[in-house]
Amino acid sequence: MLTALAVLTTTGIAIEDYGVEGEDYVSDYGDVYNGLSDKASDNEPTSIEEPRLTSANPTSDSVRINFVTTTGHYEVTVYDVRGRKVEEWAGSGRDVEINWDTNASGIASGVYLIRVDTGENVSVLKTVISR
Repeated sequence: MLTALAVLTTTGIAIEDYGVEGEDYVSDYGDVYNGLSDKASDNEPTSIEEPRLTSANPTSDSVRINFVTTTGHYEVTVYDVRGRKVEEWAGSGRDVEINWDTNASGIASGVYLIRVDTGENVSVLKTVISR
């Protein structure tokens, strides 16, 4: 089944109308993006190293992101559907859990794309905030 993929680029988010639902997409720059759909189960990783949402999706109060990195460094950036950066974290560690409190951040209801860059892989997860 063909689906639209949201792809983060250096200039923002581009929506691409090709790709197979649930499969990875490799950009012209070599970045790998997870296939996206409206199903929360599609955010399940194929291995423990891949980023995943471990909270309810959709959610009304917080989003929990877990991943393992072998480089020890990571950057996580959240974008709204218009490509605006709304939150970001960077740090070091190998077994990472980020708890994003959307109530404290004043985040509006909507769809958000979470870009996880571990230095060895770039993944994009989708979450829905519903109030």
